[in-house]
Amino acid sequence: MLTEFLAEIKSKTQETMIAWIDNSCSNNLLLGGHEAINLKDDYERALIVRLGFQSIREDWHHALDAMASIELLDSSLLVVDDIVDESKRRKGNDSIHVKYGLKNTLILSHVLKSTSLLALINSAKTNQLNKNEITHLLNLTETTYQNMYFGEYQDLYYENESFDNISLDDYLDMIKRTTGLHLGLSFSTGGLIARSTKNYQNLLWEIGVRLGIILQIRDDFIDYLDLESVTQKPAYGDFLRRKKRLPLLLAYKHYPTKIKKLFNLPFEETVKNELLSVISDEKIKNDSNAIVSNIYSNTDQLLLNIKPSKVRIAVSEFFHLIRKL
Repeated sequence: MLTEFLAEIKSKTQETMIAWIDNSCSNNLLLGGHEAINLKDDYERALIVRLGFQSIREDWHHALDAMASIELLDSSLLVVDDIVDESKRRKGNDSIHVKYGLKNTLILSHVLKSTSLLALINSAKTNQLNKNEITHLLNLTETTYQNMYFGEYQDLYYENESFDNISLDDYLDMIKRTTGLHLGLSFSTGGLIARSTKNYQNLLWEIGVRLGIILQIRDDFIDYLDLESVTQKPAYGDFLRRKKRLPLLLAYKHYPTKIKKLFNLPFEETVKNELLSVISDEKIKNDSNAIVSNIYSNTDQLLLNIKPSKVRIAVSEFFHLIRKL
């Protein structure tokens, strides 16, 4: 079922994003805008917008501008993330800031963000939202965007903090503010654009936030599996930046001496192998599975409130897919 939904998402959303960029950008920014879009490989957020919309209305093509909007917002964040994380590669190519420079990339990020907002407003008008609904949509989007950058700041701040000063709750709050809120916004936007009730939008928000948190936990572990094809970025970046993500937090909890030792060694193949051995340890797996199960708790009951069975099944498949990885 999920494959059926994914089949059209990338091409349709990408086509809409490029149309918005072409209409909004000057010639000098067009190429960078196109490349920022082409550096995206997954369209999970657009999928979630579509599913939220389609849980109310079947004609999901009326949500394409909203789907493009959420992915343009993500693109604006990604080009800045690569600067903050000092990532020179994405999807096997030079990052935007490497190719075009820091100043041009920061300007492009603002253009992508403003274009995202224009696409969202157009989607609201096309779907005949009233003034109060549009105000609520814009307030929700901007508040979420602000909180996402607070989360990014937390992540940056924790890089220089001792493991002893960062709790599991700190980590979960940080990823909730970033990926969690972004997926919550995506799902609830779909429902809002389809003019569902506020209670239903809140339901979609809650499910989306949980999905986003679990998705980020998955990505944090994938960083240690040398799977650049999945993460679109070189492996072990979190370790090299001393990011206090779940794999390292749990590794430090169980093997503090070993993690301190690895931090002080040159980053060579032997360190990679030992690090992977620690991250793959049964204690780490059990702890992480328990955390994910706790986040997922009673989500099946929440999903029962999504009436179209094919949408409910697709969202459920999405959850179970990322929990396996």
